[in-house]
Amino acid sequence: MEKREHYLVICEGASEFAYTQVLNRFLNENNQSLILSAHNAESGNLKVIRNHCRAMKCKMKAAIVMLDYDIYERNDNNNLSLYEQHKDRLPKFCFQHFNFEDFLLMHYPPAILDKWRSRMKESGHYASPLHENEYLAVFNRFVCEHENELQFSSTYQKGDMPFMLTSEKLRNLFVNNRNSELPRSDFATFLQSHIVLPAFPS
Repeated sequence: MEKREHYLVICEGASEFAYTQVLNRFLNENNQSLILSAHNAESGNLKVIRNHCRAMKCKMKAAIVMLDYDIYERNDNNNLSLYEQHKDRLPKFCFQHFNFEDFLLMHYPPAILDKWRSRMKESGHYASPLHENEYLAVFNRFVCEHENELQFSSTYQKGDMPFMLTSEKLRNLFVNNRNSELPRSDFATFLQSHIVLPAFPS
């Protein structure tokens, strides 16, 4: 049997936590060697994340942190400055550039993501990340406008996993993550290096 790889995923919030749980179930059901255990830090702030990393360090051999880069790009509360000071003593930070909802849309075909990318360029988000309430308003309008393409299972709220995770969705994620433009995901890069998806049907 292939050796299993266990990782603790310290999550910024409820959305990342829910995604990691669904992802771990997918990995288990598809006989992947990767096993993920989620822990919700309930904040992306560097000081909070550091405290959780310290508290959890003995519980798993390997750990990563999944969080959004928006507050680091803006350097809110000196998060980026503190991260640069302490990153050598922290687990690998897998940032979503810039928000978790960008990451969700990366699971869809490139044509849909291109529409989202255009919308976010118009809003100025990629030049200077929008704050959460303004960002979510734009995101929810986009979801309503593209309801047939996205087929979310319910009205999106933080902490939801709005679609079923499949090999096709992950394949889209990996393809979209090769694009040099935003959005992009360090977590997707981590996943692609640790899991093997079945080949496309012939």
